[in-house]
Amino acid sequence: MQTTTYSIEKIVQRSNHILLATSIFCLIFIGVMVTISSGPYWYAQLTGPIEISAEDIIALDGSQRLYNRAVSGEDMEDTFYYEETVNESGRQVSIDAYFGALEIDDDLWILVRDPDDINRRQEDYVGTLQPITGDIARDVVELSADELNIEYLPVMLDTTGDETMWYVGTAGLLALLIFSIWGVVAYFRRSQDIYKHPIYKSLGRFGEPAEIARQVETDRAMGETKILNATFTERFLVQDTGAYFDVMPYSEIVWMYKMIKKERYGNKSYQGFIYDSTGKEWMIGGKDNEVDDMLQAIGARTPWAAKGYSEDIKRFWDNERTEFVNQVKARYQSLKSQ
Repeated sequence: MQTTTYSIEKIVQRSNHILLATSIFCLIFIGVMVTISSGPYWYAQLTGPIEISAEDIIALDGSQRLYNRAVSGEDMEDTFYYEETVNESGRQVSIDAYFGALEIDDDLWILVRDPDDINRRQEDYVGTLQPITGDIARDVVELSADELNIEYLPVMLDTTGDETMWYVGTAGLLALLIFSIWGVVAYFRRSQDIYKHPIYKSLGRFGEPAEIARQVETDRAMGETKILNATFTERFLVQDTGAYFDVMPYSEIVWMYKMIKKERYGNKSYQGFIYDSTGKEWMIGGKDNEVDDMLQAIGARTPWAAKGYSEDIKRFWDNERTEFVNQVKARYQSLKSQ
């Protein structure tokens, strides 16, 4: 038994501040990603292809990524190197890209990665100017440079044009933007009216949220015990994990049971499930004996509730919940009148 100074309003305020901080962090992240990646890509896609001169390519140090650039050369040589996909036995499944050497100025060459066989008569390409990765530098650049007796500039023109990741990434940023805007708006709405917060809305399933909150705070101030994430007061079962808060009056608890889940490598996990008359479900996990102790403590305070699991009970709960609750409530009233 321990005494606690407790305030649901402070928990709500902390939750609001976490929501605001998370939303601001997401907005900053979106801004950074748009600045360094998505923004330049879509600008180039909408305004391009953007022609780039040999002088500008020569000035690149190999660290930039320039999208949708039109590059013209004077000569194209086939390196006879390509990227392939192989199966587990080492057999070739497909060729993903071919590599050519494009001369953009006198004896100045860049590596071109193309989805088709290298055409030595083609000298104009559109793609992304990007750094040369380690594998390509080792397996293609060094070998083909020696064989062709040339020296590459530190950039590669990739014309394969796989845009899937850009659509997926942009969709992800838009979803994150929607969440961030919602988070900021929700913060101000909940700050102006704390009863719009999900914690108070959840308390409202048992009556006036302010009155339920007052009763919970009174109980917790008088003393509480805790087993796993279940906190026991005189009239309420409380979950307060910092990130999550909810309560169940003992009088509203209607069903509980223990579930043992078999996991990989023969491991097991133990979970206690508690349900109230509104259909709310709690799942609290822990060690085998801890889950037993928690459910026994709840059961001692709710002798009217259904205990244990069977397919018949689950079917009754799913299909005839009103009758399930009515039967438990009848047992509660019967015990209360004794």
